[in-house]
Amino acid sequence: MAEAEMTIKTEFNFDKRAERYDDSVDNYTIPHELMVTITLAEYRRLLQKEAKAEADAAKADKWKREQEIRRLTEEVDALRAALYAKKEAEGPENAEDK
Repeated sequence: MAEAEMTIKTEFNFDKRAERYDDSVDNYTIPHELMVTITLAEYRRLLQKEAKAEADAAKADKWKREQEIRRLTEEVDALRAALYAKKEAEGPENAEDK
């Protein structure tokens, strides 16, 4: 015998009225929903963690870019040295043609 399914339809109608021009529409409460309150110190810690994470990501990105710049600079120097070596190997008689 199949168990009877019980579904409860809930409908919440809510709206956010802006009291000032700069009110955020993200600040609202829904009836019968869990509301969590945090202290200012907890909020500051959350912001500090987020800022530190962003700073760490920026440092990692900077390090990657610096490594790429270093690699490309070494490649350019190697190609430049190979080009100078090739020109010297050709000798001074071909230097006038170019």
